[in-house]
Amino acid sequence: MRTQVRRSAGFILCLAACAPNSSARAPQASPDATLVPLDFRYASVGPAPASAPSAHEVSAERMRGRATVIVFLATYDMASQAQARFLTKVFRSHTPRINAAAILLDPPENEPLLAAFGETLRLPYPLAIADRELLAGRGPFGDAHAVPTTVILDELGRMRWKHVGLAKDAEIEHGLADVTQ
Repeated sequence: MRTQVRRSAGFILCLAACAPNSSARAPQASPDATLVPLDFRYASVGPAPASAPSAHEVSAERMRGRATVIVFLATYDMASQAQARFLTKVFRSHTPRINAAAILLDPPENEPLLAAFGETLRLPYPLAIADRELLAGRGPFGDAHAVPTTVILDELGRMRWKHVGLAKDAEIEHGLADVTQ
């Protein structure tokens, strides 16, 4: 009987030791609110349409007027692929309508791969390539070179929510609720 109790106790201790503690949980979203609108401009992936070459960018100017969700992704990262799909779900179903975009943190010479990434996942929002400043963590979004990272801007272009790590659709909706109220 004692042997069985010891084994059970040992098993329970092993389970407790393997369980994640509160400090090892998934990253939490932080408000990271900014008081001034952000200024950014990134070249879109793929060739510019002949009819509207200036529309071939993801920029602060083009995103203002609505709440905007921007995700920072990498083509080689499985969590980025999941993040792109979660944003697609929110983008297609959110009311009122929102803006969305993905900034890919891959080298510019991988542009054909970046275009294939968007086409394969059938993303309904624009994809852009990060510039050197953003890749170095010096862009307007702060330290956004961890993938995936999600930010939400209000209709004026101010960053109101930021989440480092995979943000599921319900978490993005929660962040949007705080911004659009």
